[in-house]
Amino acid sequence: MLAAVAWLGAETPRSRFGAFLIVFGVWDIVYYVALYCMLRWPPSLLTMDVLFLIPPGPWWNQPVWLPVLISSLMIAAGVALFRDGEPRR
Repeated sequence: MLAAVAWLGAETPRSRFGAFLIVFGVWDIVYYVALYCMLRWPPSLLTMDVLFLIPPGPWWNQPVWLPVLISSLMIAAGVALFRDGEPRR
């Protein structure tokens, strides 16, 4: 679904990848916002969370601020790629 949105939202492969990063980053942040609105979890950005998309090890349990920071960096990189990759009109 995220790839389809990126594919429809841009014309070049570079800008499509940028659009994918933007959509993925926004989706991840909205996930935590929705959890807080529905369950009042996490109570703070320092709350520990289990990150399932990475292999087990020292990075398995991290505070919520880390995936939010990574998502924010993905959005920033995606905006740069999207803007640079779109053809000039």
